[in-house]
This record gives sequence, structure tokens and C-alpha cells, in this order.
Amino acid sequence: MSTPRPNPALIETGLLLGNGFVQGKGESFTLTDPCTEEHVATIHSATAEDVEEAVKIATEAQKAYYALGPEQWASKLHRLADLIDEHAKELAELDAVCQGRPLVVAADIGLASKTMRISASLAITHHGQTSQQMPDSLSFTLREPYGVCAAICPWNVPMTLAASKVGPALATGNAIILKTSERAPLSNTFFGKLALEAGFPAGVLQV
Repeated sequence: MSTPRPNPALIETGLLLGNGFVQGKGESFTLTDPCTEEHVATIHSATAEDVEEAVKIATEAQKAYYALGPEQWASKLHRLADLIDEHAKELAELDAVCQGRPLVVAADIGLASKTMRISASLAITHHGQTSQQMPDSLSFTLREPYGVCAAICPWNVPMTLAASKVGPALATGNAIILKTSERAPLSNTFFGKLALEAGFPAGVLQV
């Protein structure tokens, strides 16, 4: 059973910083299909300087994103879920070629879109608590975002695991920087592109 070849136009070999892809300043490495040992792409890795730039961009982007509020966060997450569903075949092909597994096995992309929808629902329903246990007093919790989150994604189910980190972070007003696995980075970089298409401000999700 052969591994499907993804559309070359979908393969991004750089870093998603801000609103576009740039070539990483680090060393390059070859990505091969483990099934056929064929060359897939040459990937340029990030340096500490690249990471610092990503953090600066994310810090500013998070402020504007947080100001949008939970309803807008949820709306954009639902749009991102729709885009994941629309591009499920392409995302599965990108995972399959990195992992050398049949496309039918790589077709777990639906879990990623479900995670986006669950996160969207939590954005508008997960509130703080209040208490009046003591006379003449009111206690309450105020939920605030961390700001900028970092997420490390393994190679085995990259889209599903990336979604499990990205969805909750975006649903609570954070920006997030996703570090992909060098063995399976392609679906995650395409994921970042879809987030921009879904209307998330540039820099809120970087890869």
C-alpha cells in the first residue's frame, strides 16, 4: 500500500512568523518518506534568534487578540474547524508522507476539528466563580490569559496533538508558538496557514 504524495504547493519549508513564511536561520535537514525513502522537502530549522522574534511578535499580537473577547475567539475557532474539515484530505496526506503510513490511518484529522469546536464552546461558557460565604463580602475569580504559550508537538499524530494545545490556548485569549516535530512538520505549518485564513490576527499562532 503506497503513501499518497501531497500537492507540492502545500509543502511549506520555512517558519510561520507573523503573517507569512520566512526561511529559518538554522541548519537545514532533509525530510524523507519513511515508506519509500523518497525526498519530500528540505526544511530550514529555527535559531534562538528566530524564536526571540516569534515571541516579540506574539506578545504584541496577543494584546490585540485578547481585546477581541470570547465571542470573537469562538467565532474564529469555529471557522478554523470548518477549514480543517475542508482540507482534511490534504492534511492527512501531509501527515502520511512524513510518517510513511497509509492515508486511511492518517485520517484522524477530524479529531483536530472537533477539538477546535469544543474549545470554541468553552471560550463562551467557561467563566469565573463568585461566592458570598462571608457576610458583607463578595469573592470572585477573574480568569486572565497567560499571554504567550509555547507548545511542543510530537511526530506520531501531529495534527491531533497540535490541536489539543492550540485550541485551548486560543479559546482563552492567548497567543501560541508551535514547535513542530522535525520528523512530521508539514501538517502543522499548513495548520498555521489555515489559522490566518480563519481570521486570527497575524502572530497569534506561529509555527
